[in-house]
Amino acid sequence: MAGRSPSEAFHNFIAPMNRALTCVSAGGRLSISREHAQSSFHTNVDYAATLTAGDAVRLRGTSTPLWLGIRHAFLIVEGAGDRGPYKTTTVGYSYRFHADIGHDRSEILAFQWNRDASPPLRKYPHLHIGSAISRGSSFRQDDFSDLHIPTGRLSLEAVLLFAIQELGVEPDENRSHRSVLDMLIEGDRIFREWSTQAGDWY
Repeated sequence: MAGRSPSEAFHNFIAPMNRALTCVSAGGRLSISREHAQSSFHTNVDYAATLTAGDAVRLRGTSTPLWLGIRHAFLIVEGAGDRGPYKTTTVGYSYRFHADIGHDRSEILAFQWNRDASPPLRKYPHLHIGSAISRGSSFRQDDFSDLHIPTGRLSLEAVLLFAIQELGVEPDENRSHRSVLDMLIEGDRIFREWSTQAGDWY
């Protein structure tokens, strides 16, 4: 998202994601480190927004306790036209779902993308299937957990839609199910309209 200053570009970028998070969590918000929050933003500097200071938030409605952790890396760069004079550009993300299994919190799914990944052939957006998800199946637990399964680049809104529609997460109790779905679908549409990086497989 664009802004008249680097700070405004950041706020215009983070606000829609935080609005989307209110659909599933009363307390979870993306923020940057206190050190960066107390200084002005600069162009071409690596920043990362994390959920609740790097912790995960508990999602509602699932029989097995389910948690969401987020890390979203970005730069603020100069832009032109309606994408300027400053805009944010995503350079990576990690959307991780964890479940409480026994006395442990285990990762079950992680949607990830790192534009600067090494080796370069893993720069594409991908899905990790945690070993916990395959317990009790005929596959070994580690058969999937190290794979990078291509997904295409995802918005946070698309990941939250997946959580609601496929994992059984309940929207915030103060919102109707339909209004939450409409808000997330619209947020994903805006993400795709503004996105300049596909994160293609290569």
